[in-house]
Amino acid sequence: LFKDHLHQNPQAMLERFSQVDYPINDASTLIFACESFNANKVVRLALADCLSVCLAQQRVYLPKLASYYRDLINQNYAPLNRLVDVFAQIKGLSQSIDQQLAELCSLIIQIQPLPETLPKQFAKLFELYYELCSQYQYHPSESLRSTLMLWQEKFKVLKPIIQKINQE
Repeated sequence: LFKDHLHQNPQAMLERFSQVDYPINDASTLIFACESFNANKVVRLALADCLSVCLAQQRVYLPKLASYYRDLINQNYAPLNRLVDVFAQIKGLSQSIDQQLAELCSLIIQIQPLPETLPKQFAKLFELYYELCSQYQYHPSESLRSTLMLWQEKFKVLKPIIQKINQE
């Protein structure tokens, strides 16, 4: 029933997730991650609305969501620009949401091991993280700085954006 409802009407499922009495668990977090890559723009828009509400209510366990995102990215689940579009839609709604979005980007970037090849559009996550850091004067943690150096050493194309992040 859950699977059928998700495939037939994902927007209704996401609307239910955004209700404060709905518990956000591992299954719903995985649905957030998967629907962030949905080919249907309307579904991704509904996901962005739902995710922004849940982030505002601080109901999302960011390390788990980041882990799911990285697993999907590493498996080339779908074009990464879809996820970046979702993040762009919720960016700027509030400082609290932006802070959590910055944390989410940081967690996605930090998950090890680094991929063998740089996922297409992955630099966009670094750029989004940099924009959030520069807007709110967030500073990368020491562990993130260490991971950024690993990214920079392995993927030279990231060097300019990583240098900007490290200057924050």
